[in-house]
Formats: sequence, C-alpha cells, structure tokens
Amino acid sequence: MPAAGPFASIKSLVYSPFVRNKKATFALVCQTLKHLQIIKDVLEAASILSGKWKRQIELVYIITYDILFGQVISFHLAMQEKFLMLRKDALQSALARLLVRKKVKSFEDLMSLYQIHDVSKPRYVRVNTLKLDVESALQELGKETMVQKDDMVPDLLILPARKRFTQPSSSNKWRCLFSK
Repeated sequence: MPAAGPFASIKSLVYSPFVRNKKATFALVCQTLKHLQIIKDVLEAASILSGKWKRQIELVYIITYDILFGQVISFHLAMQEKFLMLRKDALQSALARLLVRKKVKSFEDLMSLYQIHDVSKPRYVRVNTLKLDVESALQELGKETMVQKDDMVPDLLILPARKRFTQPSSSNKWRCLFSK
C-alpha cells in the first residue's frame, strides 16, 4: 500500500490503483463514516480494543461496521478481521446494550437519536447563457420547483435533489444543462 500524503482525501485513497473493488470500498467507507459515533460507542462498550489495535483504529471502524451492519465477511480474513470476528458476539451484545441504554427499540431509532440522516446533494443546473439569461431560467424553473442561484458560479442554479421534470420546460430546448 503506497504511503498517502498528509492531504489525501478519502476518495483519492479509495480510487487508487491498489484498491480492487473501488465503488464497494467507497460505499463501505462512506457508510462507516455515517455511523461512526455509534461504532465508537459500541467498541468502547465492548472494550475489546488494545494498544495494538488502536494504531489501526480506522480499519477497525470499517471492519466493525461491516460485521454489525454490512454483509458477511468472506473466508479470506486478514488478522484484524479475524480478531473482530472472534469478538462478533461481544460487538453485537454491546450494540444491544447501547439500544437499551438509549431507550430505543431498533437500530433505525438509534440512528435518528444520533441524528444520522441521508444527506442528498442538490441538483445543479447550468444555464446556457447563449440561449437564455439566468433570471429567465430562474422564473421558468421556479414554476416547477424551488430554485436558487449559486453564490459562486454566476450561471449555476440549485434545485432540490433528485428533481425530475415531467412537463416540457426550458431544459428540453438545451437552455439548461442538468447534472446527473
């Protein structure tokens, strides 16, 4: 594994050449980060971390997420995975104790208690200013949905996430270019 610079992003590390299944790895890292506070609480309650594993705590977080909430780990286990798989029952009982201590009945309730919500990115629309000015685009798109101007890019508009347009609008005339 090549050494990462001090300013390497998660995405650049996950999409580096030595990672085989890039999309699944990136999804696993994102889900782990989303549930990180719960994972930290479970690991603390299970009290299974020793000095040896604290140096690889980020990997322990990811493996713990995969054990508790993800898919079953394959039979090719690394040393860290073996260590945590042997303590799977302790992790699951620590999660159950956390549910009881927080007075919730399900994992979904626990997530809402920790205020973990799916954050969706807004949909960005670039106005083709050769065909339409930004103010006209604001008015036309404003008839169908809430729209606002971007503060930094002058011909960029921001729409709600996953907005679909059902009736013909200015976008059908190639006056606006939608992000996917």
